[in-house]
Amino acid sequence: FQQRAHSDHSSDVQGDFATIWEAAREGDLNQLQAALKAGAGVDAVSPGGWTPAMYAAAAGHTAILRTLLAMRCCCNAPELAQGAPLRPQVRPALGRSPLHLAAEAGHSEICALLVRAGGSLLESRSDEGFTALLSASSGGQLPALQTLLSLRADPQVDVDRSSPSRNVFHLLAAGNSEQHQACIRWLSDFLCQEDPSQAAELLERGGKATGLPRPTEIAKPQGRTYLALVKALRMARRRCDEDFGRGVGGG
Repeated sequence: FQQRAHSDHSSDVQGDFATIWEAAREGDLNQLQAALKAGAGVDAVSPGGWTPAMYAAAAGHTAILRTLLAMRCCCNAPELAQGAPLRPQVRPALGRSPLHLAAEAGHSEICALLVRAGGSLLESRSDEGFTALLSASSGGQLPALQTLLSLRADPQVDVDRSSPSRNVFHLLAAGNSEQHQACIRWLSDFLCQEDPSQAAELLERGGKATGLPRPTEIAKPQGRTYLALVKALRMARRRCDEDFGRGVGGG
């Protein structure tokens, strides 16, 4: 039973547990060092298109990632060979970097480590057009979202190349979990403190005339994220009115 469970868990790496990819995924520092000593490349790309740093970041293994960073591993998404065979049983990399994977899994400490020590770019895009902040938002990962904003990630970034584009609130609206609800509450308050008019624009973006659904139109009617978005928009409008009133009074 244990052998079968292990096989199921490692379907996207080679069968030998001593591979550098499996060691990084499982958080086994001894196996990682043994694989490196045996000649495994620190940036070796697995048959599934993942590097050791990607496995470590996705699984939240800080010690493994620190070891890889000390060996100057690459923290960008790997460039895959053209015509490489697809493996449908593998979770596709989709152009995600270790930072994207850490963000969507909610590993805030690793997000900070990758940016500060690994030189990961906050605004790099996955194949879906996501930055790390958008990945965290899509996954409803508030601690990662907060960490990325503290590192100066752009909360107003567009998702799509077309205009008008979806934004972070469109992604948050698509979830209906308490985690997505918490992200909407915190992020809308954060943005309202910075610029309530910009917060309102992000929350309202879309409509029939534009062909882009508004965040509230994406959310489940009367669901958690819908109610959070309505409340956030109400707050943004109120703060806009308050700012306008102060401006009139000061004039």
